[in-house]
Amino acid sequence: MMCFVLAIAIALGLNHTYPNGQATIEIDTDDIGGTVRSAAGPEPGVWVIAETQDFNAVYRKIVVTNDDGHYVLPDLPDAQYDIWVRGYGLSDSGKLNGRPGVTLNLTVTAAATAQDAAKIY
Repeated sequence: MMCFVLAIAIALGLNHTYPNGQATIEIDTDDIGGTVRSAAGPEPGVWVIAETQDFNAVYRKIVVTNDDGHYVLPDLPDAQYDIWVRGYGLSDSGKLNGRPGVTLNLTVTAAATAQDAAKIY
């Protein structure tokens, strides 16, 4: 499943680079996108998770940030989502609420210990 999500992310071209070297995120009315940052700067290669219980079953979509910490959760059904970040060496971020069509920039912190970092794996 993760390989499928990663393949979709690559196919969608999450890292649009322009002549000035800046990457930009383009979202439409059924996407949620933004940037993940920590005190060290943009966080590449971390999971961004969107989850809702607005349907008959839990609906969850996971994508991976690009080298600039940008993400797009594409083609989400209309619902209220909890969005958070998970990555090795990091504590899970707090959950933010959002609906498709919004930009949500997320902040994460380093895990306090190596044991804390490994707990989610």
